[in-house]
Amino acid sequence: MFKDNRLLFYKYVIMLLFVLVAAAVWGQVELENERLFRDLDRPVYDMFYSELPGIDTFVFALPGLDGGIAYYNSEYELEIYSLVVNLGAVSIAADEANQRILGAFGRNTYSDGLYEFDVSSHEFSLIYWYMNPQFIKKLDAGFYFSYGYGENGSLRFSEDGDNWTTVTAFYGLGVVDIEETNEGALFAASGNLICLENEGNWGSYEVPVMINDIYVKACPGVDEVYIACGDGTDSDAVYRVEYAEGEISGLTMINWFTEPYRLYEYEGQLVVGCLNDNGLFLVETEEMSEPEEIISGFDFTEVYCFDWFPSYMPNFVAGTDTGVYMFTNSVIGTAENDCQPVISLTNYPNPFNPETRIEFELEEDVEVELAVYNLKGQLVKRLLQGEISAGRHIEDWDGRNGHDGQSVGSGIYYCRLTTGGRLLAAKKMLLLQ
Repeated sequence: MFKDNRLLFYKYVIMLLFVLVAAAVWGQVELENERLFRDLDRPVYDMFYSELPGIDTFVFALPGLDGGIAYYNSEYELEIYSLVVNLGAVSIAADEANQRILGAFGRNTYSDGLYEFDVSSHEFSLIYWYMNPQFIKKLDAGFYFSYGYGENGSLRFSEDGDNWTTVTAFYGLGVVDIEETNEGALFAASGNLICLENEGNWGSYEVPVMINDIYVKACPGVDEVYIACGDGTDSDAVYRVEYAEGEISGLTMINWFTEPYRLYEYEGQLVVGCLNDNGLFLVETEEMSEPEEIISGFDFTEVYCFDWFPSYMPNFVAGTDTGVYMFTNSVIGTAENDCQPVISLTNYPNPFNPETRIEFELEEDVEVELAVYNLKGQLVKRLLQGEISAGRHIEDWDGRNGHDGQSVGSGIYYCRLTTGGRLLAAKKMLLLQ
């Protein structure tokens, strides 16, 4: 027994030394950053870019005292709607079909539960009381709501946000996240188990440490699934989940991080946001890639959520313990004495099904890229790339992706025109099927 303990001790010493060496060689990168919504100087647990009427840009979930659902109205005035003074929101999801927001409220109080917020009347209605709600999420398959910890937890599903059923595989299990790939595969995280649904059955794979987040990265011809795992131990890390034909076959370690909490992507790399002042990183998606810490003298110590600001590209937006920040390496607009060769960018019809015609006009010859992106900022299809002459140009998009030619789902897409990585113009397009 003593020998086993000694071997275990040596194992952790070697692991710790590896982590320290890795930390010492981590690179640093400076992304331009901007503090958004400066009067929202408080924790933001969740957010989504809104197309609901009367709301400008994002809707926010604010926890704690005087927390709740917050957004800027059409006059760009901040409005915060609270249930009670001590019951903040931990997660939110849009229900555009019913012009409402679904919100998971509370942390271990008798008022905890799932509520709906009517955008027109600004009134809350209780859907169900549930202690310790974890998240509410809208996926293509429908709405998922999780509550509780361990044997007191469960996962519920609804196609319409009104009629809810329990996902029996997770009865008595706390679920911290669920995601859906573009191919329709569902991944859920419970404790240190990553679970994959296959024809109604859920299989699981054990991870060395608890899982905090799942992220699906769309790649040419395949969806890659990543998990952030950690609770402040030497085993904290980010992994890629290897799977095929409805089964998880293993994990590929991207690298060790300390308390990685949320994942996103930026220009093909993973963004890793950590808790307790443990950093914000970019890392390539290959095994044991060297992370680059994003350094810029921030006044936040925890990253709670990520999103994408459609008006600026490329970028990512982070909700933190002190507010919301946007990160980009592209200068928005034009510098002094810099030319702006684009005159216009439009599409017609809009909304469309399934085809739309995109027109743009240049005042000079220039190297440009015309591409379509989804609301995550992921490339859907590159329509045009190369040296383009001055004048009017037309490109058609048939509502299909550029990976395998499959039709994409209904939703909001952005067409962007860039040159040398600099944004010239962007246009929001709505596909209705």
